[in-house]
Amino acid sequence: MEISQVNINNTPAETRLNLADDVMRLLQVRERNADMSKDWLLFISTSNFKITAGEIYLAFKMALSREILDSNGKEIDLFPELSNNTTGKVISAYLKSKNESLIYQNAKDKLKLLKMPSNEVSEIEKEKIREYFIKSIFDEITSNGFSADAHHLFFDLENSGKLKISVEEKKKLYDEQLKIYVPAQREDIKLRGSFSAKHLLKDFDKRLNSGKPLIYVVNKCRSIAVSNYLKNHLEDFEVFKKALE
Repeated sequence: MEISQVNINNTPAETRLNLADDVMRLLQVRERNADMSKDWLLFISTSNFKITAGEIYLAFKMALSREILDSNGKEIDLFPELSNNTTGKVISAYLKSKNESLIYQNAKDKLKLLKMPSNEVSEIEKEKIREYFIKSIFDEITSNGFSADAHHLFFDLENSGKLKISVEEKKKLYDEQLKIYVPAQREDIKLRGSFSAKHLLKDFDKRLNSGKPLIYVVNKCRSIAVSNYLKNHLEDFEVFKKALE
């Protein structure tokens, strides 16, 4: 896929046609349909998404490898066709992931500044940065005892030694959550049309038997571990923040 920094709305027609061909190959579309390609290109070209052709291709690759999830935290169903509805879900999930990654990295970079003496960062700005980064996690754990987004803090806490969880404990937690996730996911798939359900169940079983961890379950386990650690630091927001430093 050609790399370009130009928004898809302003991309040359040739680049868009190449994108359609690349995505169809990626999705293993066997029967190329000119009308389907035309409708799909019209959809992405007139959408309000701020995204490049290369990013659209990357978004589909990430969706195929289950690196991005839909708005409900579930894997996106992909079929060998160019679907406008599916494309909207894939692009939205990619942009959400991209935005969260940028926000998270930016917040991490700024939090590092908080540990360094600097006259350029005011006390007010420091407080805003801290709250922006962790306030939502604090509120969720205080209210529910759990935050689905807490997995973003997992590696920082583990690397600092504050969160200690053995390989055996990780495996046990993963197996427990997998036993919950698998039947729930199967039931969800069965509620869909017979053709879709058959295709999705086959794909789901293939991923289960691949031996590779499911990203949804992995993140759920990390969120549980972090939430359990942070539940011991809910006296107030200041105590909570110190537990993350």
